[in-house]
Amino acid sequence: MEKIEALIKADKLDEALELCLSKVKEDATDIDALLCCGKIYQRKADSRNAMNYFMKVLAIEPENKVAQVSRDMIKGINDYFCKDMINP
Repeated sequence: MEKIEALIKADKLDEALELCLSKVKEDATDIDALLCCGKIYQRKADSRNAMNYFMKVLAIEPENKVAQVSRDMIKGINDYFCKDMINP
């Protein structure tokens, strides 16, 4: 995970995501890898995929605070978005 974190800090999100997804393929219950994927997708402004990974974490570990806060933040942003105000 240290290498992935270093790539994220260096803003090499695609490389970090590739490593993270390979960890998830190896172990679909790896909470750290799932959270990392969610965080990377969130930084890439892909809220749909980010939400999917945070929900996977919560399915395995319902009390995970990081996943709960991240999910709630994405929900809040999506609830605020109003298509009618942008495209009348």
